[in-house]
Amino acid sequence: MDIALVRVDNRLVHGQILEAWIPSIRATCIVVVDDNVASDFFRETVIRMAVPSEVEVKITTIENFSRHYKDRDDNGKKTIVLFSSIGDVLRAVNLGFKLGSLNIGNVYNETCGCQHYKSQGRCPPFFCRLSCSHHRVGVIPCLLKTKLPRSASRSAT
Repeated sequence: MDIALVRVDNRLVHGQILEAWIPSIRATCIVVVDDNVASDFFRETVIRMAVPSEVEVKITTIENFSRHYKDRDDNGKKTIVLFSSIGDVLRAVNLGFKLGSLNIGNVYNETCGCQHYKSQGRCPPFFCRLSCSHHRVGVIPCLLKTKLPRSASRSAT
């Protein structure tokens, strides 16, 4: 699996992914890593319907993805991996997912004590967990607001 982007965004597949990230990195596969979606036929169907037919969609549980992502032979398809929460990313890392960088999109947290951007609320435990992961497994998260690819930023939602 050629992972081109790992992103955490509670919206999972949405306009920015479809109109900006897929064309920018020329992705031909999206992997949604979410236990709830993997067990919800309706949500899975909606996601599959939203993605253009030339882009393959895989929906899997966190455990299944973490244990088998290296074994998947996708013939070099550029892949976007989507998680819905920071906790899910950390769980995947703890189960063996080797994360190089993390693109942080819309992250919602009801118990948040601080907010860095309108779409990114983070509480102190978030920083603690991320810091521990960094030291233990070498995760280097990108906490800066990532700009959209220049050519697609006008049409993205």
